[in-house]
Amino acid sequence: MLGSIYVLDTSSGEQKSKGFALNNRFAMALGLSMTMNRDQVVAPDLKLGTVKAQTHQNKPVVAARLRNIKPSYFRNMTVDAKITKNGQNDSLYTAKLADGSMAPNSNFNFLIGTNGKAIPAGNYVYHMTVKATGRTWRFTRAFTVSPEQHAKIAGEIGEKPSSQLWYWLIGIAILLLLALVAWLFYLLGKRRREQDENEEDDR
Repeated sequence: MLGSIYVLDTSSGEQKSKGFALNNRFAMALGLSMTMNRDQVVAPDLKLGTVKAQTHQNKPVVAARLRNIKPSYFRNMTVDAKITKNGQNDSLYTAKLADGSMAPNSNFNFLIGTNGKAIPAGNYVYHMTVKATGRTWRFTRAFTVSPEQHAKIAGEIGEKPSSQLWYWLIGIAILLLLALVAWLFYLLGKRRREQDENEEDDR
């Protein structure tokens, strides 16, 4: 059981009857950890919850909910996490934590930044390795970013949508090239037919 002794200085300074004034009050908290049996230590048990793309303090991130489901407090926790494309091994985004801690029956969002840009729509895999109290937890979770989620995150951070002009220009150029090739084949076929007809007339 975790708690604290909270001490508040109840004395108040002189207050002015007129004008603007600030009054300070001081307090101190002393943390306490209580147990029924000091020789019996409850080992932590970590679980990975939801993984999703979102914004945090106006920055695009991927948040993974890490949960400690046991009544155990521990320190010296390290976290190593990365995100890959589904079916690939190359890391797209990474994040690390050193000397972390978790309270009993608690959870928090471990964030991986996406380099200041909204993560593109697609299928991804979240990899997380956590080490604490001499144990190691390895989590893998697939997640998907839909085009709607990408657009929502991009709108929240004020990211301008990528221009599709080059794609349209390339597509039009390919269509024109195909039309030109078809027209050339048509002319060659027409000329060959005319030559064949002329040869038959000469006979």
